[in-house]
Amino acid sequence: AITPASLVIAALLVGTAVSVWHAIRATRAQAAADDFVVKLKETNVLLHSARANTDEQRWSLAHSQYTTATELLPEHYLAWSGRGSLYVRLGLWDLAADDYARALDLGAPANNPAWWGVPQLCRYAGDEQAFAVVCDTLQAQLERSDDPMFVTMTIRSLSLSDVDGVDHAALAARMEELMANQ
Repeated sequence: AITPASLVIAALLVGTAVSVWHAIRATRAQAAADDFVVKLKETNVLLHSARANTDEQRWSLAHSQYTTATELLPEHYLAWSGRGSLYVRLGLWDLAADDYARALDLGAPANNPAWWGVPQLCRYAGDEQAFAVVCDTLQAQLERSDDPMFVTMTIRSLSLSDVDGVDHAALAARMEELMANQ
């Protein structure tokens, strides 16, 4: 009688310990998620304010807000590309190229007008590594896009490229095809 009772008690203790352990893990995961949500909200407010301050040419305040956003949530690519855009407006080419490269490393989609001049910027700044990364990203997106404006601007950017994998004849053929269909 003692052995079966001991086994039941042991099973209850192990079950309780496992349940407590899972509860602690769940509580920690929830706390981490809540912290991330708070940081994301703060970062988005900073980015919105920084864009408005950039539009109003309040450069110092915009820079401070973008920088705070990159520190608060360093894996948020919009903070890096936003600050890169500010640096472009200020003529700080090297800093802009660095921030755009960081945004790409974080998975930024370089498929919108804000990115159309980034390859040229990286080449001008002498950041050949960032130039190659942007060109690779654009080329991969070019293969999946039928948007005439995106195709045109991407081909323009890639035509500067001498990185491996850019087929200039294929780019010219794609552009001729696009022009023939318009």
